[in-house]
Amino acid sequence: MVNLNTITQTIQKSKRSMPSKIKINVNKEFLQTENIPVSKQKISVNLPKSKFVKNEIIELPEFYCTFIDNNDYYLYGSPNLFYSVLFITDENFRLGGVNKQNELEKFKEMLLKKFNETYMKFKDEYAKQNIKRNKLEIYVKELNFENEIGLFNGIFQLIADIKQINILILDNSKKLYDSYECLDKSTDNIILVNLDGYLVPLLNIYGNLFSCDEIKTIKTYFKQKLVLNKISTYKLSDLQLLANNNNISITNHGKNKQKQQLYDELLMLT
Repeated sequence: MVNLNTITQTIQKSKRSMPSKIKINVNKEFLQTENIPVSKQKISVNLPKSKFVKNEIIELPEFYCTFIDNNDYYLYGSPNLFYSVLFITDENFRLGGVNKQNELEKFKEMLLKKFNETYMKFKDEYAKQNIKRNKLEIYVKELNFENEIGLFNGIFQLIADIKQINILILDNSKKLYDSYECLDKSTDNIILVNLDGYLVPLLNIYGNLFSCDEIKTIKTYFKQKLVLNKISTYKLSDLQLLANNNNISITNHGKNKQKQQLYDELLMLT
């Protein structure tokens, strides 16, 4: 039976038989020092970002995999808003079975044809959104699909109402969303993504539109975009209410933030 005396004798014999110097290979990085070592700075890796490429399939930004299956969705490099809407909602347009330029002109004609009826039907709601009839009508009449097209806020609501769809717009750089719901109520939802200044369509490989539940989930990963008027149109209490509604603190070190400070912080959500 092994006892303490036996262990002691064995250690002493081992000491006498060991060479005077033993070479041990040591990785200095793992040596225990008397001082606490300073942690090494981590090297940040910049992941590739999705970039706009006209008329090409574009991979989704990596963070989209947190709310949709990247294998089932893709972006497409549409040159303008109207092209994007038709690319999502019209299978023949998407698959190239029609002359795209002709279809865009037909889209414009439809918007003009149904403009008066739609605007008058939802006149009060359009007024609440500050959508001016004359400006919107002139914008549609002057559409030229051969040139780069700027955006007018009211056009999204008009398209939503005439096409009877809900439009969700995602801004990747600011992690904001903007939405325009059909005022006649619809369960058909499309998503446009602001990519390098272009509004490109987010598409399902099977051509399925987004359900209302899917839209509700996706919105939780973004903050809602604000539309702010000039600072002079707000009272301090108005800005405090807006800040509270958007999870922005109205105090700083126990003191209420000034009007300009609140306004500047709210601008980050526009």
